Amino acid sequence: MVFLKKKRTFARLKPCEGPSFFYHPMRDSATIRRMSQFFHIYNRGANREKIFSNEGNYRFLLNRIQRYLPDYEIALAAYCLMPNHYHFLIREDCAGDKSRFIQRLFNSYTQAYNLQNRRKGTLFESRMRAKEVADEYYALQLIRYIHLNPVRAGIVCAPGEWTFSSHTEWLDTCKRNICDTQLRRRFFQNSADYAGFIALD
Repeated sequence: MVFLKKKRTFARLKPCEGPSFFYHPMRDSATIRRMSQFFHIYNRGANREKIFSNEGNYRFLLNRIQRYLPDYEIALAAYCLMPNHYHFLIREDCAGDKSRFIQRLFNSYTQAYNLQNRRKGTLFESRMRAKEVADEYYALQLIRYIHLNPVRAGIVCAPGEWTFSSHTEWLDTCKRNICDTQLRRRFFQNSADYAGFIALD
């Protein structure tokens, strides 16, 4: 087992303390498209401890994601793996598949992580948390929040410097092909349009 080896105008995101606080632009409700199948999935390590100890841990999980995704009727729209937590934006096409995917993914990862680090027990503080994405405007702010997580945490100066998020996939500068870019095509004309949106923060 290989485990070792780390021109549109958009509303600005208000300062926030977590993924629950987003600014919703005031628009005619008739123009807001519902996104009832999209969910923000996130969790963090028990006692806020690290869930990734080295670069190989991140790559192991990314490989598992790519391996398991085809088995479920879901699509991964955006993600960010952080030292002690993660964020996924998932579209669910079959009820329950997001939970089955996450359970399988992190059961596999936890077993491997525990074996490597000679530890036992749970790796996360609780079961995964899932919040429905109400509309496209929430989704836009959420995508920005997810991709700017490493910057806000002070790990990197720019989102493109963090290898373990889908930011570079949205820019079409990454060979990894995990994300479904349907949302990017819906919101932005091209990757440069998306980059401009992220730069507004």
